[in-house]
Amino acid sequence: WQCVETRPGLSLCRANNICVVKVDLNRNTLRPKVAVASGGGTEWLNSIASRNNALAAINGDYFSGCPDNSSPLNCGQGLTFVDGVDHTRYEFDNWQNRRSLGFNDSYDPHIGWPSEQGSYHRQLLGGGPQVTFGGEFRWRCWYQGSNTEGNCSCQNNTVVINDEQFGCSANNWWNREHTFVGFSDDGNTLFLAVTEPGVSRTPHQVHDVLWSMGSRHAIKQDGGGSTGMYFNDGGYNFAWNGGRAVANAWVIVGKGFTPLPYK
Repeated sequence: WQCVETRPGLSLCRANNICVVKVDLNRNTLRPKVAVASGGGTEWLNSIASRNNALAAINGDYFSGCPDNSSPLNCGQGLTFVDGVDHTRYEFDNWQNRRSLGFNDSYDPHIGWPSEQGSYHRQLLGGGPQVTFGGEFRWRCWYQGSNTEGNCSCQNNTVVINDEQFGCSANNWWNREHTFVGFSDDGNTLFLAVTEPGVSRTPHQVHDVLWSMGSRHAIKQDGGGSTGMYFNDGGYNFAWNGGRAVANAWVIVGKGFTPLPYK
């Protein structure tokens, strides 16, 4: 794999047609944040990124029922906290059936069920399934004890992967475009990973690339048509919006971050 450091603590990497952004979380000049689409609906990823003065961004969690007209606005399905403010849509039950990635006030990362997130609510976004556990790859269907190198079946309008519950669209997630977020064992390095536009990879292949770069914990975000990445730093500028607008995103912002107001 190849990497270029576009500024201290921020690198853009590429391996096996997977693009990875590495962020040094020990640098307080770089911070991961959750950003939601304007007006409680969906928005193109590059628009979310630009509106938040982001250096880098990837798409966030799964969504339905857009737009959300109730404050605070967010039509994502998963547990969602922005700057410590709860944006979760509790009328759906998906938030409690999936893991999320959260950061505490010191920007230490943690992946877990809602009951396991404790103080990790400074920035938090649901997703799932978690795919890398302490360096171990897992893709287990319906509570089985071993990995499946393939799709998981849908039963009673539900697909279970690594104990997390999803709709029937999850039965074709094995080989497609993917978005992942991961971090190192010491919690000092964050990784944003996206398969390049039009390229399908398996979760195992994305895990392997992230593992080779030092990631030991990783969670999948929305894939397929939502898969996208934005980068604008050090002379590198691209916006992969995927095939549809998204409800929220992980963005990497620099010191002095001042978001533009919602439309």
